[in-house]
Amino acid sequence: MRKLTLLISGLLIGGIINAQNWELINSNTNKNLNSVHFPTASIGYIAGNYETILKTTEGGNNWNSLTTGIDKTWESIFFIDTQTG
Repeated sequence: MRKLTLLISGLLIGGIINAQNWELINSNTNKNLNSVHFPTASIGYIAGNYETILKTTEGGNNWNSLTTGIDKTWESIFFIDTQTG
């Protein structure tokens, strides 16, 4: 049991040390954002309240608003490739 505890502790500490650094980036919206998905390292989408869909082609550095024509809150977003979601 002690070996298992040490193994789990080591994995958790290793994960913390190797964790990605997060950076706050302005999305240029005041709407609640509910879900994010990146089908590639550079192309990503965010879903949010009141028809909010945002897209980046620069890995999240800049976000552009997309128009869906559907006035609803998007709870989740997922793309199977860069064009199909």
